[in-house]
Amino acid sequence: MPHAALLSPFPDGRSGGIERFCQQLAGVLRAGGWRADIVGPGAEPNVWVDRLGGGAFARSRAAVAAAVELQPDLVIGNNWLGWGAPRGVPHIQVYHCTLIGLTRAAGGGLTPQDRLRRLTFQAACEALGGRDARTVAVSQGVADELRRYYRQRDPLVIGHGVDTATFAPGDREAARAALGVDGPTALFVGRAEWGKGADVAVQGARDAGYAVLHAGLGDLPGARELGALDPDDLARAYRAADCLLLPTRYEAFGLAFAEAAACGTPIVAPRVGWMTDLVAGVPGYEALTIEPTVGSVTAGLRRLAALDAAPLVAAAREFTVATADLDGFAARWLGLCNEAVAARLALLRG
Repeated sequence: MPHAALLSPFPDGRSGGIERFCQQLAGVLRAGGWRADIVGPGAEPNVWVDRLGGGAFARSRAAVAAAVELQPDLVIGNNWLGWGAPRGVPHIQVYHCTLIGLTRAAGGGLTPQDRLRRLTFQAACEALGGRDARTVAVSQGVADELRRYYRQRDPLVIGHGVDTATFAPGDREAARAALGVDGPTALFVGRAEWGKGADVAVQGARDAGYAVLHAGLGDLPGARELGALDPDDLARAYRAADCLLLPTRYEAFGLAFAEAAACGTPIVAPRVGWMTDLVAGVPGYEALTIEPTVGSVTAGLRRLAALDAAPLVAAAREFTVATADLDGFAARWLGLCNEAVAARLALLRG
């Protein structure tokens, strides 16, 4: 039984995109006959190490050390977790964004110190994590950033997969009753941070007459907090809401977009990440795209309220099943991981 170690910032977490990806990929590998363990950095580095820019390197080294203790046949890193991986073990490095692209999109949402740390030490750690590794980007946009910023020549693009059996249309009234939802309600999924549009979501929704539910880490003032949800509970939250509202400023993929579409829930969001693919596949969805401002959020929600969205959500569900279903994701990842281990065995034998 081949053994993979996946590096995650929070090995037991399920709320962030990387954490959910690791849980999903570990499940795919186990179903395909692998042993899969998710490991992380463990204790936080010294505060001065962080302030001087060494936090990413320290966390990556700690996560890699935890993986090496398990003696895996394959290490799968994510973003800046991957630097220091042993040369003798096959290594796949997955990029869910680039820190440079993310920082440029953040604009004034970061302090000068945070911008400097991201664009120097943390970006260097992220770039070095892809050395001597097979690199994977979650979207064509991220692949383009890897070529532009890190000079990576041939990243493979594998988008996230959605379990369209779990994330599927269901009994909306039962879901609303289970969550105690009454009246127009928008769901915000993800960390409550500036980059996700947390600063404009609640006020924009309130001005349009919508309450906001928040599923994810952090506190979103003015929203009702659901916390980090497991897939079944998150699917129920999508069904209960009138829409997914995510006025994000940068998204490499945006798993919440595809999950909401699979559940038959309208999406009000900017044209970033997977939303670009959805609008290209379902052109009518352009009517629900917004900018990350309070006024645009309000206008988008009002357009939704006045729109017969049923044809759009049906087309979006069909598009999601055709392009982002978990079965295709599983086949591509199992093939890539099996290939990496087979190549290593061939070298050892030869």
